[in-house]
Amino acid sequence: MNNDKIKVVLIVEDDKVISDALNEEFLEAGFEVIQAFDGVQGLDLTKTHKPNLILLDIMMPRKNGFEMLKELKESPITKNIPVIVLTALGQNDDIKKIIDLGAEGYIVKSGKSLTQVLEEVKIFL
Repeated sequence: MNNDKIKVVLIVEDDKVISDALNEEFLEAGFEVIQAFDGVQGLDLTKTHKPNLILLDIMMPRKNGFEMLKELKESPITKNIPVIVLTALGQNDDIKKIIDLGAEGYIVKSGKSLTQVLEEVKIFL
């Protein structure tokens, strides 16, 4: 990481097993972690905690990742927070939509280990 200040990562993932595994990986690496389990909760926590980075799933209840990403990037308060999409979607149309909506990057879940996800996130911090 770029400096000694603890970085705050918001993980927005509806699968509790995946969210908890990511939480543990990031905590062990020295991050502060906030967890949300849908897009509505993710938006609320973004506004109250101002994370340094958001790791965002797409397929979620109440508000999906596409909707959350769109709202984040339209708000002057949250538009500069880097968003990395962590998704099972790997089709070119989905990837294009993710980038067009303003995500800094995307990671296809099935292709990466937790350690690889952590290493990719560090690049953006």
